[in-house]
Amino acid sequence: MAPPLRTMMALCAPAALVAFVVRPNPGSSVIRAPASVPAAATSNTQKQRVGPLFAKPLAYEVTHKPAANSSIILNLDVPGETTQLCYDKAIRALSKEAGNSIPGFGNKGNKGNTKHPPEVIERHFGMEEVKGQSLKVISELVVNEAINSLDLQAIGSAELVQDISVVTQLFTPGVPMMLEVKMDVWPEVNIVKEYTGFELEVEEPPIDEPRVAAAWKGLQERNVVLEDTEEGYAAQLGDSVIANMMPFRENADGSKGEQLPNIASGDGVDIVLESGRYMPGLAEGMEGVKAGETREIRITFPDKLGPQGGDLEGTKAVFEVEAVEVMKRNVPEVNEEFAQSIREGLTLEELTTEVEKAVMEETGTSKRDTRNKAYEEALLETCSITIPETLIVEQAREKFAIMMTEFKDQGESDAKIQSMITKEAG
Repeated sequence: MAPPLRTMMALCAPAALVAFVVRPNPGSSVIRAPASVPAAATSNTQKQRVGPLFAKPLAYEVTHKPAANSSIILNLDVPGETTQLCYDKAIRALSKEAGNSIPGFGNKGNKGNTKHPPEVIERHFGMEEVKGQSLKVISELVVNEAINSLDLQAIGSAELVQDISVVTQLFTPGVPMMLEVKMDVWPEVNIVKEYTGFELEVEEPPIDEPRVAAAWKGLQERNVVLEDTEEGYAAQLGDSVIANMMPFRENADGSKGEQLPNIASGDGVDIVLESGRYMPGLAEGMEGVKAGETREIRITFPDKLGPQGGDLEGTKAVFEVEAVEVMKRNVPEVNEEFAQSIREGLTLEELTTEVEKAVMEETGTSKRDTRNKAYEEALLETCSITIPETLIVEQAREKFAIMMTEFKDQGESDAKIQSMITKEAG
């Protein structure tokens, strides 16, 4: 069942069509609203949206025909009695909204239940607003019910083909009117050749050597053996320093300012003296430090710190670092002994296979992924399909939203992300 059309403005949203699983009849057909069931009674959402149902069913006629790019056109013939009923309902809704705000009507005790003559509501809100509300009622009841009557499985909203300003101008209570609505439908797949029993030859996916190397390094790092050092030992690059550290803002004169939040600070912090691992200058500033020594290291926070960085991006800081302990880090070599330390009975060849397989699965380049992609491409060649614009737009918006989230996670500022969002992208 198609989702309810929210307002006539939704009907005329430019190119915001959505697809449906629909197989329209080759020719147009006429469907009349059932005589025994109110047109709005087929959707709980409609009941909640428009309030009490009409005392009698709304009359209308609808014809539909297929259109280009997997869409259909609905032509609705709305009789005068229905336009009058929808106008009356709009007047009641606006009267309730106006409440006691119209001079000369109601009192403080009636809680907005005052009933106003239609001409008073028209003067208060303006005729264009009254007509717009009347068309909204038609869209929520007549148009939506017409779609439901055709058993269209809608994905989203429809589009009013006519100019909304013209339709609003032409609307007159008690006078018949014609509405033309366009909506995308789920495309019908046409099989053009046999899709079973074929065989595929798939190339072996290449190994991502840089990622594999990074995986090996991570595995080695997780199995580092720390070695105590003698008294007075000066830390070297590659060593590990257990330290108590506290960051401060650097004042304009180079002195320490206010203490910074708990970022890269605390007691018993394990600092690996390796260039590029932390903020530039931190590891290098610890080179040569001895246990018990305290140093002040000046660094500048990177321009991109991610969501946790707050307002520290590009901030100059002074880190007060007390070296508690200096230890050597023995990074294991990748050999048979290393494989045995990972899991008893594991060979280096088996470990290599496991590491490469894990990397390929993580990056979506495994044999299974490559095979499945080849299957998808082969199956696409067996069918013919026209993709409606709605599906393309929705997919593009979804991918754009994911991309914006990734930018934010990478530390891009909200202002820069906002500058990437255009009316079309939103």
